[in-house]
Amino acid sequence: MKLLRSKIFFQSVLIINSLIVLLPVFFLLNSSLRESNDFASTPFALARDPYWENYSRVWSEGSFGSYFVNSFIITGGSLILILILALGAGFVLGRYQFKGNNIIFGLYIVTGKQIGRAHV
Repeated sequence: MKLLRSKIFFQSVLIINSLIVLLPVFFLLNSSLRESNDFASTPFALARDPYWENYSRVWSEGSFGSYFVNSFIITGGSLILILILALGAGFVLGRYQFKGNNIIFGLYIVTGKQIGRAHV
C-alpha cells in the first residue's frame, strides 16, 4: 500500500510538472494562431479559427530565414568548439595524474550540475 501511495504521489508530481512546462508552450502556439486584433482584445481566449497566415508572414516579411540561419551557424559553431574542448579536457583529466587534477575534476562536476539547474 505504501508503494502504491508513493507511486501515485510521484506520478502526480510528474503530471503537475508537465502541465507547468507545457502550458506556456500551448499559450504560445495558441496566440500565434490568432490575428493581432483578436489577441489584443482577448489574450487568453482559444483560437477558434486558426490564422495560419501569421507563419507565412513571419518568413516573408520578418526575414525569419536569415535569423534562423544565423542561429544555426552560432549554435553549430559553439557545439563544435565545446565538443573539441571537452574531449581534450576529458582525455587529459582521465589519462594523466597531476597536482590539482581532483580539484579541476571536482569543479567541472559542480559547475556542470549548476548550469543544468540554471537552464531548467
